[in-house]
Amino acid sequence: MRRKPSVPADADGSDSDEGAEQELFKSPNRMKVSHQPADDIGLKGHIRDCALRWMGRKDNKAPFHLPSRETVKTFERSRHNSDGPSLDPLDPGTKPLKLDISTTPGTLWNKRCAVIFAREYMKLSNKKTQDIIDAKQRFVVHFKGLQRQWCKIGGANVPDQLHENAIAQTYAAKQRSRAKDLAKRRLKGALMHASSKHWVDMLEAGGAGAQSDDETVMQDGTAMAKASKMRWRSNQFEKVLRLLDALYLKTKFNPLGVATTRSFPPSRFTGTSKSQKQPVKDLPSNCYDKDWLDGLDEEDRNNLRMREEVDLTIPVALKEAADKYKRWTDGTPNKTTGTPP
Repeated sequence: MRRKPSVPADADGSDSDEGAEQELFKSPNRMKVSHQPADDIGLKGHIRDCALRWMGRKDNKAPFHLPSRETVKTFERSRHNSDGPSLDPLDPGTKPLKLDISTTPGTLWNKRCAVIFAREYMKLSNKKTQDIIDAKQRFVVHFKGLQRQWCKIGGANVPDQLHENAIAQTYAAKQRSRAKDLAKRRLKGALMHASSKHWVDMLEAGGAGAQSDDETVMQDGTAMAKASKMRWRSNQFEKVLRLLDALYLKTKFNPLGVATTRSFPPSRFTGTSKSQKQPVKDLPSNCYDKDWLDGLDEEDRNNLRMREEVDLTIPVALKEAADKYKRWTDGTPNKTTGTPP
């Protein structure tokens, strides 16, 4: 039988449990319990109560008022507040704040909901914070709790829908990343030659928004990027962008024409699908398709803030320089061979 460890005794012979306990609580390494300030707890509760009331719900088990998919898409296309979410705080039963609860707080629709909530909250006489940004962030944090409530109410198919939305958002994030990389490559291509540097301002103004979405497809064993058609871009603007794709490839070769890498961007071709991306503002007027412009009303044309035309004519020297790399942009070569241009 193992002996129980002896307990040290004080000088007077008594056990020192009480002294040891006091030393334990004096130790700087003991666990510290943090408590939320009462004001912070009160603010969270008030945010939850206001959200519940303004969303037209009686309690946490009440159903949610949700926007239709078409309504959300219309707002994402137009970006007009009149097409987005709305709220009547005096009569939320008739005009409640409708969250797109199956997505994330970062969508355009839900960001607008957070702004509306924060503005109405700051109008309250009994508000718990004087900072509108704090009110908005508190509402965004509360979004996850609302989503959990919605999952419990919605049934077994709700997690599947959330999963599908998560996949769609991941795909959208990848598209944005690819568009940024494409914009950088084309800008670098324009900087390669003196006769193309006058396009730099145009490319910087367009940024990733002027690049079409694409998806990777296989053709004859070669990975290619099938781009969607952007109706607002003029044909000449698209020719310039394709030219820059070829000019960029000069960075992949040394002065002797030998490839310095085995990694080449995929060849691009335009498919039949049409892009849903919004037109970019502040571009030269001849970057926009004339027929597309003719179909706009005066207000939409003014919102584009078009600049003066830029010369989109492709000089012969640039075309010849791009032709050297054409076989790397039309999808026909075996890019891994790095054959000199």
